[in-house]
Amino acid sequence: MPSQFGKRKLRYFAPYFPGKGVAFYYEIEGYSVQRRNEVYVPSHPLYKDDSSERLVIKLGTKYVIQENRYFILDGVNPYRYLDLKSLTHPAGNRIEVNR
Repeated sequence: MPSQFGKRKLRYFAPYFPGKGVAFYYEIEGYSVQRRNEVYVPSHPLYKDDSSERLVIKLGTKYVIQENRYFILDGVNPYRYLDLKSLTHPAGNRIEVNR
């Protein structure tokens, strides 16, 4: 939920693919919190008449971690903050997360 981000400055976004992991990340050019029914026009296939808040991210430059390999997060919820050094320097096939 967008409220969990608080007033933090989000700088990068790394999509996590269940069963695969993380292979790349993006620089964030901007973001906002919007109601879901305001993100898409009603004729769009992803439109839902839902007023819950969503985080809308404008993605910038894409960075590949290492040759398009996927790295797993070691037993951690993938919807969390991570420092950039951990993301860009995986150990083996895992991204270590400081708890």
